[in-house]
Parts: sequence; C-alpha cells; structure tokens
Amino acid sequence: MDFNINSTVFVVGLVTSIIGTAYIMYGRKQHSLVPMFSGAALCAYPYFTDNLMILLGVGLGLMALPLLIRS
Repeated sequence: MDFNINSTVFVVGLVTSIIGTAYIMYGRKQHSLVPMFSGAALCAYPYFTDNLMILLGVGLGLMALPLLIRS
C-alpha cells in the first residue's frame, strides 16, 4: 500500500467532505433522504480513491444528484 498522497487530492477530498457535511445537515433539516445519502457518500468516497479525475467526477455527480432527484 502506497501512503504517498498528492496535496491536490487531499484538498479536493477535504472540500467534498465539507460539502457532504453541509448536504447532510440540509437533508436532516428538510427531512429529505436524497441530500442526506448524497452527503454521506460525499463524505465517504474520498477515502476509496486517489485519482483526481475520478474524485472530481464522482464528486460533481454526487453534488448534482439532489438537484436531479427531487424527493
């Protein structure tokens, strides 16, 4: 296992986790499951990838999910 981490990947993962936390708080306040699950996924997925393009693509998809699926 390689523990060398790119600082760009670290910052992108940190920012998506912060946005995920905001989605979770918004979902709890609005009693909506889609933003809550999207926020939980935004918080969790950066731990499983170290490729910047995958990180950005999945992140943008998860951020757009609550806008596309209205509950």
